[in-house]
Amino acid sequence: MIRVIATADNHLNRYYDRMPPQKLNQRRQYLRAGFRAAVEDAIAWPAHLFLIAGDLFDTSDPRNIDRTFLAGCLMQLRSAGVTVCAVSGNHDTPRQTTEQGGYAPLDIYRQLGALTYFGEFNRVEEIRLTVEGTTLAIGGLTPDPTWAAEFDPFTALAWHPKQTGAATAILLLHGQVAAYTLPDHEGAVFTKETLRAATDADLVIMGDIHRSRTLPLGGGRLLVIPGSTERVDFGDHADVPGFMRLEYNGVGWHAERVQLAGQPRQIITIRAADLPDHDIAAYLIDRVLAVANDQTLVKLTLEGIIPRAKYHALDLRTVLERLSGRVFHCTLDTNGLFLEDAGAGAVQRGVRLSQRDELTATANDLSAQTADPAERAIIQDALALVLGEGE
Repeated sequence: MIRVIATADNHLNRYYDRMPPQKLNQRRQYLRAGFRAAVEDAIAWPAHLFLIAGDLFDTSDPRNIDRTFLAGCLMQLRSAGVTVCAVSGNHDTPRQTTEQGGYAPLDIYRQLGALTYFGEFNRVEEIRLTVEGTTLAIGGLTPDPTWAAEFDPFTALAWHPKQTGAATAILLLHGQVAAYTLPDHEGAVFTKETLRAATDADLVIMGDIHRSRTLPLGGGRLLVIPGSTERVDFGDHADVPGFMRLEYNGVGWHAERVQLAGQPRQIITIRAADLPDHDIAAYLIDRVLAVANDQTLVKLTLEGIIPRAKYHALDLRTVLERLSGRVFHCTLDTNGLFLEDAGAGAVQRGVRLSQRDELTATANDLSAQTADPAERAIIQDALALVLGEGE
């Protein structure tokens, strides 16, 4: 029986905009905890192999704390007799030779002999092991940053290790899979058709997609997407973090997902029509605290058409200040919030909120409240400066 742990998209060292440094450090601890859980399971099971399918780091220049963390994990795996193989992903592969000299962070650990790193762009590298009397081939291909969007590398590559003596084979890749692509993807897209034809690997392990899936390739072969070990963005809210356990019984492979809890998070959507006329800030705070605590990542989304008077009473800064320390971190999304178009005479018609329009409207309101031409000129000059149009 060959036992394998497969993981991907750990995104160690990830940066989050507008998150205070102390909170960012704590958030990164959650990211490390997800990877550590996979390592500890590999040692306890015990696994023969630990496979990383890209985006272990979120950048090609991770901080020393995350480099050191990985070094400790790799030492533990090596001490337990677990072989580690990895490819880079689109996040932790340098995009050009001027970035980190073109070297990926995993090159460091390859040079130390802590793992086998498949860092080539234009060919599948491989190693062969004998595990429990079975000849196993492991291959990998790191994505080339210069690949055009939608490019399928296996229209030009092939890897058939079973034709040259391997009893079973595993291929590590990083990219999207046709019919399962993300809306904003830019990299390689593999198709099940080319994977069937261009390789005879029994297991294809694919990183880059944060939601786990196991897809049949036919003939008992599997395409396994481990998913991320921690929810990385709010777009991953419905995804359950975890990693894969894989077993080979001499006939075929069996895949089982190990789920992780991850850091708690809540997306709270509130319609403008539901906002009260008074104490809006208190209402929003109560809605958040009803479902969140000091470890919860919160995304507060406001949407719908809001009257101008109620919009001016919408003190979002106070909401964030009062939630600080009571939730882990709160972000606001007002992209779906529209101002009521009073000129149209119908609530159903709205105009998208614009900072320029709001500043201009406020300046015009202030100008209308004074009869002093000099004061009006000062207001308009201030508006021009704020908008970057003044001198």
